[in-house]
Amino acid sequence: MKEWDENDMMEMQFALSGILDAPKIGHQFTTAKTGLRGEVCEIVRNRTGSFRLRLNVDGETRWTTATVEWLESGEWK
Repeated sequence: MKEWDENDMMEMQFALSGILDAPKIGHQFTTAKTGLRGEVCEIVRNRTGSFRLRLNVDGETRWTTATVEWLESGEWK
């Protein structure tokens, strides 16, 4: 039986939310408001259905919130 890692769990959460092309840990992500781009280090699903992403932006930790609509738009790539 396959052991589930953090990426597998997030892929399942995104799939349950109907998001087919979602960011994964290690992917680059661009924020909507400020246009900051960084590497995804952690993804946490909020009770509201949105997601909190911890990014590494030039060595600094930044958190951002991503809605299902923003992720589905593909504009984060």
